[in-house]
Amino acid sequence: MNQRQRRLQENYDWIVLGDTPAALLCAALVARMGLSVLIVSEDSGKKWELAQAGQLVDLEPNFLMGLARMDRLGGMVAECLSRMRFPAVDWEQLIRHEYLFQAITPRFRASFAHQTELFERELKRETGDYAQSWTALSQALSVTEILSHGFWRYLPERLSLRDPKHQALPMEVPLSEELLRAKVQGMVSNSDATVRGWFAQSPNLNEVLRREGDLEWMQAWLVGALGKELQAVSPYQALQVLSLARTGSRVRGGVSSLRQALLRLAIRLGAQVETPDGHGRRIFIEEGKILGVQLGQRSSVIRTSGIAAGCSTALARSWVDGEETARLEAHEGLRVTLALSVRKKGIPAGMLERAVWKENGAPALEMERAFPEEYGLPGLDHESIFLRSVFPLEAVDWTASRWRSVLERMYRQACEVVPFLEENEFRRFPDFRASDFEDQWSRYFGTGPLSPRWELMRVPLRRPDKSKQLSVEGLFVLDGANRPEWGSLGEFADALDATSWMAHRSGLAGPLG
Repeated sequence: MNQRQRRLQENYDWIVLGDTPAALLCAALVARMGLSVLIVSEDSGKKWELAQAGQLVDLEPNFLMGLARMDRLGGMVAECLSRMRFPAVDWEQLIRHEYLFQAITPRFRASFAHQTELFERELKRETGDYAQSWTALSQALSVTEILSHGFWRYLPERLSLRDPKHQALPMEVPLSEELLRAKVQGMVSNSDATVRGWFAQSPNLNEVLRREGDLEWMQAWLVGALGKELQAVSPYQALQVLSLARTGSRVRGGVSSLRQALLRLAIRLGAQVETPDGHGRRIFIEEGKILGVQLGQRSSVIRTSGIAAGCSTALARSWVDGEETARLEAHEGLRVTLALSVRKKGIPAGMLERAVWKENGAPALEMERAFPEEYGLPGLDHESIFLRSVFPLEAVDWTASRWRSVLERMYRQACEVVPFLEENEFRRFPDFRASDFEDQWSRYFGTGPLSPRWELMRVPLRRPDKSKQLSVEGLFVLDGANRPEWGSLGEFADALDATSWMAHRSGLAGPLG
């Protein structure tokens, strides 16, 4: 691209470090406002690859909230891209519409459908005579979505400065989750007590899910939406997650395809891309404000007013402090992926493209189907299945022998859920049964936590008020860490917050103003 060959300027209004989808959306939004933007990316946005023996490996879960274009409203990210005139051809090639996922436990198996009637039918089939609390969930979802989808879709509008004489916004300003909750509770005030129970303040789901196995099933639903388990979650938080999950979708060719499309969009809008020599980053601060960035082996500092970092808070802190490593202790754990090649005849007819298996006392197992042709690879006779589990920090061990046992357990779980998987699976990576497994593992992942692949596997620590950890004006970390119940949508919301700050500082209306 010609953009990559342009000489670097001494100053940029906005610098984006990293190429997560949220960071690239932020770059495109700022560039659209006519400000100078530099994107510092290690590569062209592609994160998947072919491992030994030709196995497709993609370490990124392929489910993002906010991407769905729905009949009445649509997701927040879809709204932003539509307003930026994202090419319709690219959209149709990227996004798989009406995307569902399946939650499976030893007692239950049901699909999470967009349509309320289909969802209730699934729940009643599985729960039989004691379906009341689950049917109430479906009814509470229907009420919640009337407001919550519009609440998030119009976030860019609420973050824009407007003339008071102009038409009122679809939702009140300022942005307030408490206001949303109060409005929804008002709509259900005359509903059955079981429906109102889903809006309880208590963090204990046992108040509405009292039967054996119900909590495991709810955890499977949440993992399907978030890609991780929430250890303490209130009924209302669970309700919000499932409501937002209906705005989610998968991307053909994995998240890398969306990343590359957003990169092209940002460049078309005027952003410049730089792939530095070396991996070094250094963010310079002066009196609590951003001064500039030093890249790779360059001795000069590129000055800027603001930075959006598409990474974890721990990694951003290492760039500020000048350290070479990001502490693993600043993460919840690691998401481990086992990639399988499976003959098409071995894929059950009812297996959805995303399913979650959850049993009591074990990490949830995500099972994601991937199609080689969507990655531009030959594979008409087989599919890839990615098995993923998130392991907490205390379970993380850097020795290959430890990971062999982890992968064996994940594979065993998958074989229990998918009939005839072992008979039809003919290639895997990492191959935990290979005699050279330890060498294979260390060649691919490295021998410590410094490999870029480990960064893809890290699950950011979710804690409130993360901005206070760095306390640097103009530095925004787009990891969604202070919005644990929003999943991937939290990262995009962070991107809009950052864009609004830059717009208002520059005297502009806002992200889409």
